[in-house]
Amino acid sequence: AIFVGSFATARVVYTACSLSLLAYRVSYYAERGLLLYCVDLCYWVHLVGLAALWLAELPGEWALAALASAVGPVGGAVFMLQSPLLLHHPEAFESFFLHVVPTWVAYVVRWRLMPPLAPELLAVRHTIRLGFTSVYLPWAAAYLLFLLAKPYTPLA
Repeated sequence: AIFVGSFATARVVYTACSLSLLAYRVSYYAERGLLLYCVDLCYWVHLVGLAALWLAELPGEWALAALASAVGPVGGAVFMLQSPLLLHHPEAFESFFLHVVPTWVAYVVRWRLMPPLAPELLAVRHTIRLGFTSVYLPWAAAYLLFLLAKPYTPLA
């Protein structure tokens, strides 16, 4: 019964994989003194997507914003970063998972599990605005405050 296509199964499996891989990545960066890489938009969108799966009402504007952010800027980064699917290398696999798998989950949730959306939620302009104001701007504001608070230390 675990392989039955259900929202509960998809949510639990994706959350378990995501949290374990994110924990690996945070510990990997912490050991090397590179923890600031985890302040990136990709991590934020990943966490917002997880929160939307568990806390948001489907269909709803916040869930739609989270799904659009996963498919838009994070999914699009795969082409720029040329993320390979390397199952034998944990660092490369986690990068692939961080950028690609949220788009797959967004597809499953949006087109297979969610009820049909109201026409006003289908407008591209509205979807982009939701992703920008609900996901990107809060991250950008926090990132700006972080950059302003962190003292500049030049590399020696």
